[in-house]
Amino acid sequence: MRRGIGPDRIWLACQGHYTGPEIGFADAGRIGADIVAHRRPPDWHNYSNQARTTLNQLFVNNIVWYGDPDTLLVGAANPIETVRLAATVVALTGQAMFAGDKLADLPPDRMRLLQQCLPVCDIRPLDLFPVFEMVPVWDLKVRRTFGAWDVVSLFNWDEKEATVSARFDELGLEPSQSYLVYDCWNRALRRGVRDELSAAVPGHGNALLAVHPDSGIPQVVFSDRHLAQGGIGLEQLTWDAAAKTLSGTVQLVGSDPTELVVAIPEGYALASAQASDGVMVNTSAKADGTLTVRLNRTDLGATSAPATWTLQF
Repeated sequence: MRRGIGPDRIWLACQGHYTGPEIGFADAGRIGADIVAHRRPPDWHNYSNQARTTLNQLFVNNIVWYGDPDTLLVGAANPIETVRLAATVVALTGQAMFAGDKLADLPPDRMRLLQQCLPVCDIRPLDLFPVFEMVPVWDLKVRRTFGAWDVVSLFNWDEKEATVSARFDELGLEPSQSYLVYDCWNRALRRGVRDELSAAVPGHGNALLAVHPDSGIPQVVFSDRHLAQGGIGLEQLTWDAAAKTLSGTVQLVGSDPTELVVAIPEGYALASAQASDGVMVNTSAKADGTLTVRLNRTDLGATSAPATWTLQF
């Protein structure tokens, strides 16, 4: 089969396993059961099974091959909290993503979830062993040349709302450091967080938190481009202390807008915002000291390309 399809084709082994003979030939493996039955939408059992098989086999993902936990389904048959959980299980782990819904029937907020899972992020596991319990805290550590931050998901595998917590030392974070924590689903910022993360999480849902060390200057804490929160789409950030400017580069997808959220400390106020030619920039401030920066190309037929922006304080 490998000789037949050639080296530049993807071979996905259905119901493959990292202990089987297919591991020497296939590029990806279907690690879980079908998420749906014929003419029936997924239920909680299907979504939780996706997460369980992910935990069991994630330690070989993007090292030996890519894991395929079956299609990602975000349709209206399930609550938004549950499909957000499903999107996080797939996107925050860097597994293969297949959209299984009738895309033309998806409402905009659910279509946006699928967009925020693509492209698959180049993520490798830190735990090089299988996990056989439904651990409630997953931590993606993003390390770029211009910054480092964590994207933490607090999962509630139970039906009723519950408070889910994680100590900073468990996450490899410095307990004495002050952090900015941005709640990505509720679009809200918490400042001065120390020692632990904690959130009230709806049943069969998750809290998605972007965790940044507080640098005391204006800093990007959220991007709606991808659930990896800057792991995809954000290509450069620079702070010029003398000029009091925060500038960056984002990869815009055609004419589709991208939103960034900037946390602004006391003593700073936005004076102006600029972007590269052909890119419109709009800003809006909130009472919590955050600034939303919306970037989009004015040409509706625009191709995907980097865009630069500068905020003057």
